[in-house]
Amino acid sequence: MNLATLSLKHRVALCRRAARAAAGRLRMLAGRVDPGDEPLRRLFENLARDEENHFEEMGRFDNGIEEPAPEAIAEEDLDRMVERFIPSLSITSGGRYLDREVGTYLAECLQEESASLYRTLADQASDEESRDFFLHSKEAEESKIKFVRQVLL
Repeated sequence: MNLATLSLKHRVALCRRAARAAAGRLRMLAGRVDPGDEPLRRLFENLARDEENHFEEMGRFDNGIEEPAPEAIAEEDLDRMVERFIPSLSITSGGRYLDREVGTYLAECLQEESASLYRTLADQASDEESRDFFLHSKEAEESKIKFVRQVLL
């Protein structure tokens, strides 16, 4: 299965899967932070909340799509596509606790790969409205990358 064959509704479903997976990953990273490093834990929690808010935004966009109901796609197929675009979801960090260097690296990877997914979807969009939505999503992820790189914990 490739992106070119997906309907707009399927592409948004893919984005929602990706955002849900990213939020889950960020919450898992927050749980692995050294208990004494509250600022790093809060950073991950805030990034996870941003992903969840984006998930809700995607739902609103999806509700506004007027196209015939597409053929159902198996959740496993969407999960495989998410894993293909966001391989850092499966990177293990080793060790008992997550330190700042490894943690921020993993967060950056996650945001960069998400931005790449949205960029690809924007490039393949067939209409201006969906292109703008995917570009907005890409820019939001790029903003998070800059924030993670510049934040002083």
